[in-house]
Amino acid sequence: MRGLTRWAVIGILIISCGNNAVGPESRPPDCGPPGSQLTMFPDSLRLVVGSADNAYLDWGCPGPPANVAVGWTIRDQTIAAFGPANPGAPSPYDPQLIHSLAPGQTFVVVETAGLLDSVLVVVPDTVVMESIAYVAAGGEASCAITDGGTTLCWGAGTGSVLGEPWVDPAIGTCWGSPCSPMPVPRETDLSSVQPMTTHACGLDPFGRASCWGDNYALQLGVPNRGAVYDAVAVGGGKTFTTLTLGRQYTCGLTSDGDAYCWGDNHAGKLGGNQRNGPIGTPELVSGGLKWVSLDAQAETTCGVTDAGHLYCWGSFGTSVRTVAGAETCQVGADKSGPVNEQCAYVPLRMSLDSGTGPDPIFVQTSGSCVLTSEGGVYCLDDARTRYASVDGLGPIASISGGDNHTCGLSAGGAAWCWGSNGDGRLGDGTAEGRSEPVAVTGGHTFTQLAVGSAHTCGLTDVREVWCWGTNHLGQAGTSILSEAWAPVKVHGQD
Repeated sequence: MRGLTRWAVIGILIISCGNNAVGPESRPPDCGPPGSQLTMFPDSLRLVVGSADNAYLDWGCPGPPANVAVGWTIRDQTIAAFGPANPGAPSPYDPQLIHSLAPGQTFVVVETAGLLDSVLVVVPDTVVMESIAYVAAGGEASCAITDGGTTLCWGAGTGSVLGEPWVDPAIGTCWGSPCSPMPVPRETDLSSVQPMTTHACGLDPFGRASCWGDNYALQLGVPNRGAVYDAVAVGGGKTFTTLTLGRQYTCGLTSDGDAYCWGDNHAGKLGGNQRNGPIGTPELVSGGLKWVSLDAQAETTCGVTDAGHLYCWGSFGTSVRTVAGAETCQVGADKSGPVNEQCAYVPLRMSLDSGTGPDPIFVQTSGSCVLTSEGGVYCLDDARTRYASVDGLGPIASISGGDNHTCGLSAGGAAWCWGSNGDGRLGDGTAEGRSEPVAVTGGHTFTQLAVGSAHTCGLTDVREVWCWGTNHLGQAGTSILSEAWAPVKVHGQD
């Protein structure tokens, strides 16, 4: 087991120290690369940050004027030093790579034609994760747990989902601090963790649940509302084997197969046959069913029972087995049409409507898909009216679903993904959406997959975390804030 080490990682925060700086309305046309973050110089000259470890000048469309001298200076050269982008022919017009030397902060200053501007370089003493035991993704953030039990998160999220009060949810962990995993304040070690858009929760090795982040809808399981930066124990005294987080609510599954939910109860997504809410302590899901899998989504919760049947409750526009028009519906009533709103407060058995006989035996549900005992996968169709078999997929050991894409992991560690792909979340190196599964590139062997809203992360057999998909807030864990079309190694690993 390897422990944690520390290293210095560059982070850049632009601040204006220049003369005659102009506002956004008078900036020149953007002829630089996508993602150029800020303009400081007037006319056609701009100081640009392209990633967390380089800075360069962009002269606009016409290019640099002839015979204009450009000078670069690092104020404190014990903190950082330049490294030429083009070692064969370094030029002041080239990107200026900035290497960290020691924790601290200093300014990188550029001067030309009598104008000055600068970027603030922050070199924090940052945790490096060396050996990972668990990975999770949700909303616009990702988290991992090291062998030593330290919880690390990266990306962004409202309500202090990253566990730090100073992380701006609009920019995440990449501007002004490195796109590296940051330790979440912990009182006890965790064995699993799950981030969502506004809050995050974890389980310790004894099954005790704790949560942090926004508590406006009591999704942390404590009565006081407001943001909580450090973890708080979920009330009620229950212990859980797994947790799953939806939009402003949380659910947990006990070792006895009971399902409990707490937080926002819009459309009855807590499953307790109540219309009121929010509810600040774990409430037993109605019906007396025993569960083997549970998945909280935006406004819908689904679960697989020990008998292998799929049930859902909350707000979902699907065709289910229910009694149309009944004011109060029995759990698992027979199908007779689309769900009535009054019926959504209890678990309702879902139908495949496949016309092929009895439904398969299910073992897991995630997102809009469900896994069978034989390794087959069924997902809601585009109309969200029926579950249909996913073609082109071999036997699958586990699935992980997000808002508009799903990934499956084979017993041999091969990853397959399908669904929307405009930001690379399928990891096949393209932006093409796929109705049939496509293999994730890179040749990695994964032991776990975790799907967020628009990105995916995987834990490999050598205990490394690789992510792909949208990365505008650093949720894929790289310093370049653009889409990762194929798996990239999360920053901070050897």
